[in-house]
Amino acid sequence: MKLVSFLPLLFISMLLSAQKQTKMTIHFDFDKARVRPVDAKLLDSLVATFSANSNISIEIYGHCDGWGRDGYNDTLSVKRAKAVKNYLLHKGLTNNLFVKTEGWGSTMPLNHEHNKIQRSENRRVELIITEDNSISSENTISKIIGDTATKAGINIILKNLNFIGGSHHLLNSSLPTLNDLLNALQKNENLVIRIEGHICCLPDASDGYDFETRTYNLSEERARTVYSFLTNNHIKPERLSFKGFGHQNPIYKYPEKNEQERIMNRRVEIRIIRK
Repeated sequence: MKLVSFLPLLFISMLLSAQKQTKMTIHFDFDKARVRPVDAKLLDSLVATFSANSNISIEIYGHCDGWGRDGYNDTLSVKRAKAVKNYLLHKGLTNNLFVKTEGWGSTMPLNHEHNKIQRSENRRVELIITEDNSISSENTISKIIGDTATKAGINIILKNLNFIGGSHHLLNSSLPTLNDLLNALQKNENLVIRIEGHICCLPDASDGYDFETRTYNLSEERARTVYSFLTNNHIKPERLSFKGFGHQNPIYKYPEKNEQERIMNRRVEIRIIRK
């Protein structure tokens, strides 16, 4: 097994697979429990991908190489696991997402440590991220729209609808929400909506920069992406419209305090025009 440095976008693409469980590994310097800058980028990608998703659980397991006494390595492995958890908490993940934070000392090596590279591979923390993309029947968009209290003029935030940073491309984890919205429109043939895009992290009301289109219309392009998904699935265009609001209507004021607030501002909503 080779020690490989992953770029954040590569890690994001790995998370887009159909698997519900993803394993991530970061490494540590000898006798250290401090997160290295190169691994911080990986953890930042994890935060950016999952902060808004309440349907995940994270297990963290710390490990050491075979040098040192067992008791010392047991303590060091726990410190490494806690260092990773604390980093993620500081970046905005919430404590309820973490189901295990444990240290295994040097009891679970990946190799026989014949050289320095092999020893470095064993100085690691492994994260297991379990994602459940199923949507509870109690919280479907269809049920919200079917509620008599949901009137024309009401906005509904599309939860768990997330984009790659600086892009209008959706993460695959957003597909259940898109299908939920599609189902609501199919069931309610009189429903007419406007899709509204919003962004985070600007001191004024302007729009964000889309690195693909090279234009400052990121919120509009994100709303257009949802519009295109629906029309491509045979929803009549006259039932839909879309608009980008840039940073005009943030849920949290600038500057956002953490990644959770940034993702809440970086959202797409639907406005009920007619039921």
